[in-house]
Amino acid sequence: TLPSLGNANVGNHSQLYIGCRAVYADYFFKGAIDDLRFYNRALSDSEVQQLYAYESVPSCAPPPPGLVACWPGEGNANDIAGTNNGTLSGGVTFTNGEAGEAFNFDGVTGYVEVASNSNLNPAASFSIEGWIYPRQDRLQSIMSKWADTPDQLNQRSYGFNTCPNEALQFAISDWAH
Repeated sequence: TLPSLGNANVGNHSQLYIGCRAVYADYFFKGAIDDLRFYNRALSDSEVQQLYAYESVPSCAPPPPGLVACWPGEGNANDIAGTNNGTLSGGVTFTNGEAGEAFNFDGVTGYVEVASNSNLNPAASFSIEGWIYPRQDRLQSIMSKWADTPDQLNQRSYGFNTCPNEALQFAISDWAH
């Protein structure tokens, strides 16, 4: 198990957090996160390549279908693809990103909180895409949505983290007992 930093519970665990771990509000991200996207299906290899080209050259084709949310970090936490607008909290500012501006997290208190929405609880495969620039090589959360209590049945729980030695970690759970 991962140690808790002793921070207070952030409330409704079914909310989505960008830049910190849900449930305990810890593992704060230090660095930039840009153009974070959530798709309600698995993307193919060619679609991932298309997304890379799309981000690198703005004149390329639009993103593939299934886009549920997109938080570009352009001076706010608005979802430009849907209704999953976020709220900035703590040490979040903005910096130059891969595509325009990006969220700039301080690694201490900064995160974006997105209210629970059924479209962020996919029943099957899903994809997360974005540009990250970690400024520390440690365990830190890029995106997290974790429902871990019986009163939150049928919630898809997931966490996407950086780890020491420049590794990435993805955890997923279906509360189906």
